[in-house]
Amino acid sequence: MHVPVLLHESINQLDPQPGDLIVDGTLGLGGHSREILPRISPDGTLLGLDLDPTRIEGVTRELEREVSSRSLDVAVETRHASYASLRDILAESGRRADGVLVDLGFASDQLEGERGFSFMQPGPLQMTYDPHAPSLASKLRGASEGEIGTALREYGGERYWKRIARSIVLRAKSGELQTTGDLREAVTSVVPRPLAHGGIHPATRTFQALRVWVNRELENLDALLAALPDVMNPGGRVAIISFHSLEDSRVRSAFRDMDRSGLGKAPAKPTEPKLDEVVANPRSRSAKLRTFTFNR
Repeated sequence: MHVPVLLHESINQLDPQPGDLIVDGTLGLGGHSREILPRISPDGTLLGLDLDPTRIEGVTRELEREVSSRSLDVAVETRHASYASLRDILAESGRRADGVLVDLGFASDQLEGERGFSFMQPGPLQMTYDPHAPSLASKLRGASEGEIGTALREYGGERYWKRIARSIVLRAKSGELQTTGDLREAVTSVVPRPLAHGGIHPATRTFQALRVWVNRELENLDALLAALPDVMNPGGRVAIISFHSLEDSRVRSAFRDMDRSGLGKAPAKPTEPKLDEVVANPRSRSAKLRTFTFNR
């Protein structure tokens, strides 16, 4: 079973209470939601959102079975949607949230699947959380060298962004950029491996940057952060787990600004994984949990 990073820390700081409406903005495999359900019974509501419709149906059934088997008085609602749309989703029913949890990482099965997230796995160059969204391959065919280069530089910190962007554009226009292997080759053909990034694979930063770009990850996060004052009940709690400095800096800045505006309180420092969790799951080492509590 997939265990989310900082699972217990995030649930404890979110502090779900009986009767709460809690939003799991990244439903995924339901790890956080399973921990939330017993805490909001009786009369609570769990609203789970995910961009990947292939997860929604199965996880919804599992959560409903959990509610039934434990005789919990909880309503489970799920939507194929981004957390960036939370304002509109709640406005449809005139509700506000008591808690919002967002885990900005992705499950290992996404890396190991055939969606094109990893340069280590052969597959089509899709790289989107929503499998029905326009693929990365199609987006690259219509993108300029400058647009791709900016994404590589800003989202991946890629030193060789100019030459990689040029290589990508040439291959995309000639129809030679359809698979993860094609993209990997577009990078390695212009970045000599011994010179690249102190030992990490030369395609690492490119795959990261293009994933962020094609899924509009930072734009979606900005939309959520901007909506929080309008969607939270008094005393509402927000918990966001990030894995990248670009994400964490946005969360830190937004929480700091709301704190300074008198909307509530954010701890000065994030919660990070303990050593035993990092040893068990090395991918957790970069995780940071930040929380914000709105005034009552």
